[in-house]
Amino acid sequence: MGYHTGKDGAVHVGANAVAAVQSWALDVQAETASGWGMGDEWKTTEATIKGWSGNVEAYFDPADATGQGALEAGDSVTLSLYPHAEGAGATYFTGTAIITGKPISAPKGDWVSVTFNFEGSGALTESVAP
Repeated sequence: MGYHTGKDGAVHVGANAVAAVQSWALDVQAETASGWGMGDEWKTTEATIKGWSGNVEAYFDPADATGQGALEAGDSVTLSLYPHAEGAGATYFTGTAIITGKPISAPKGDWVSVTFNFEGSGALTESVAP
């Protein structure tokens, strides 16, 4: 099993790369339901529905109209997240995401940054690039 670094990762909106990405995070969850009957000593828990959410952190680039510019709060986009590479054989995650927030930070003495928060709408697919 090989380990990877994120330095060659990427984020795409549709076919367009998002500029100046510094990191991204993806959280896949499963909700559960639990039940038990009188006299039972242990409850039974079952997975019910899955969901996914996360964020993309980047240096703010207002010139990136097709990447960062396509990630406005309320937008529904096709988002592809590449953990370690984009070429043939690279694993990536893709699905429709709703942009739920876009906080921008401008600290004195540092780069202006933007975070794109998202929530998945429908299935998240894990694939390998051909």
